[in-house]
Amino acid sequence: MTPNLVAIAAIIGGTLFPSDSLAQSFSCSIGKKAACLDYGDKVCSTFAKCVDQNAACFDQFQCNYEGFTCKSNVTKIASKYDDLVEDYNRLVRSKKSLAEDYDELLSTSRSLLAQYEEMKSDAEAYEQCVRLANNLEEARDCQR
Repeated sequence: MTPNLVAIAAIIGGTLFPSDSLAQSFSCSIGKKAACLDYGDKVCSTFAKCVDQNAACFDQFQCNYEGFTCKSNVTKIASKYDDLVEDYNRLVRSKKSLAEDYDELLSTSRSLLAQYEEMKSDAEAYEQCVRLANNLEEARDCQR
C-alpha cells in the first residue's frame, strides 16, 4: 500500500473500530474508580450497600448517610407524608371548629348563669318581701 492509503485506512479503521482506550476514555473524581456495568449488574459499596437499576442516586448526604434510595421507597414515603399532612390539617380544622363550639357554649353558659343569678336575686327579694308582709294585701304588693 502506498503511504496515503495506509493513512486513510488508519483513519477509517480508527473511526469505525475505535480502540479500547478510546472507548473507555471517561474519568472519575479523585478517589473514585470507573466501572462499566453490564445488564443486571449492581454496584455495591465496601459496606455492601448495593444499588441496582431501580435506585435513584442523589448527591452525597442529600437523603442520608447511604447516599441513595430506591424510587419506590421515596414514592411510598411521599404518599405517607401527604396522608399525614392531610390528617394534621383535618385535625387542625376539627380543633378550630371545636374551639368555636366551645367559645359559643361558654358564652351561652355565662349568659344563662347571669340570668340565673338575676332570677335567684329576684326570688330572694320576693321571698323576703312575702316574709316581711303583715297581711295578704302587703304580700300581693310584693309581685309588683
